[in-house]
Amino acid sequence: AEAEAIGQLGFYPAYFEVAFGRAGRKSERDPASSPEPVLLERDGKRLRLIGKVDRIDLNPAGQAILLDYKTGSAASHPREVLAGLSLQLPVYAMVLPQILARARPGQPPLDPVMTAIYQVKDEENCQRIPEIYDREAGLNFERHGTAALPNHRVLDESGAQVSFAEMLERVEGYLFDYVERIRSGQFRHTRYPEESACESYCEFRR
Repeated sequence: AEAEAIGQLGFYPAYFEVAFGRAGRKSERDPASSPEPVLLERDGKRLRLIGKVDRIDLNPAGQAILLDYKTGSAASHPREVLAGLSLQLPVYAMVLPQILARARPGQPPLDPVMTAIYQVKDEENCQRIPEIYDREAGLNFERHGTAALPNHRVLDESGAQVSFAEMLERVEGYLFDYVERIRSGQFRHTRYPEESACESYCEFRR
């Protein structure tokens, strides 16, 4: 399955367990890891991020796929990313050029084009399940659906289709918004307290 996916997409595994800001166990980190957190600045505000990317695949054109290994769960729906409910992989895609800048001195920044779950059920049953990816990046990927941005089912507040780049821009906005709320003492259990999606499994029902 892995060889087939590589042949189809043309992306090869390049980095594993890439940590930034001392995340993860030192013995498991990729040599490309950095002890320094990623610094983000926006409208005079600053954030420092730490994290660890399970795997980064590259192609000869400098495009990158960011993968998160899972044994059971599927990828988040693009509308969950749009709503600010699923941010991990999109955040990693957003800061990818900074994450690997030290490991690739003098080389052009990498271009993230897909975030995906690498679902591992057993050694014979593994697959990439895209979360979001850039429809305009020219990927040879058969499964499109709502993960391929832009499309007519993932729309912003004005009803316009959201591109991959616009999605990452929104994700950055969510980060600064959430940190600002935390700093002001707002610790809500959900971004949308008026919704009842969690009531089916949460014992703290309202």
